[in-house]
Formats: sequence, C-alpha cells, structure tokens
Amino acid sequence: MVNQLFQLMPKINILYDILNCIGLNDLKNVNYFCIDNLKKLDSVKKIYSLKLQKYYLPCKTKIYLNNLNEKKIITILRHFLKLFNYKLISKEKYINKKKKKNI
Repeated sequence: MVNQLFQLMPKINILYDILNCIGLNDLKNVNYFCIDNLKKLDSVKKIYSLKLQKYYLPCKTKIYLNNLNEKKIITILRHFLKLFNYKLISKEKYINKKKKKNI
C-alpha cells in the first residue's frame, strides 16, 4: 500500500496519460481548463480507457472511478499529482452569469 488511496505506486507515465486526457501536454503547462473543456474533449471515456482501477485501493475505486464525471476526473488528477509532489491550482470566475471554475 502506497498511501490511503493507492495500493500500487504508478509510474509517471500514467500521470502524463491523464494529463493528455484533459488536454494538457506536460506538468509545466500553465494553460487553464474548465469542466466545459473536459466535456468537449470527452475526457470521461479517455480516463475509463486508462484502467486506473489497478492503482487505487478497492474501496477507493468504488468512490472515485464509478459513475465517472468531469469533477471526479479533476479529483483523480489531484490524487496522481500529489504522488509526484505537484499541485493543481483552481480559480473561479463568472462568465455570462454562470460560474466557471478555471483549473
């Protein structure tokens, strides 16, 4: 067990695969993205194809990988970034009276 979430320590390549699913190229990318971007990129299907179940503990797999949506993808990204000592910074702003969360 690696920590309270992971049973197997992933290689950094899986983190890059997750980043590619959300439209980022590498860890030094400073571009913003929002949930709408993840919907346009069809990130949910791409994350499903990565088969992340082998890394998470079984009890956490049920929480984070079942009924996957865009918000859970961001949470998953945060989990994997934390393993490699990176952080995801988010900001909220309003566009046309709708709240957008830039990440």
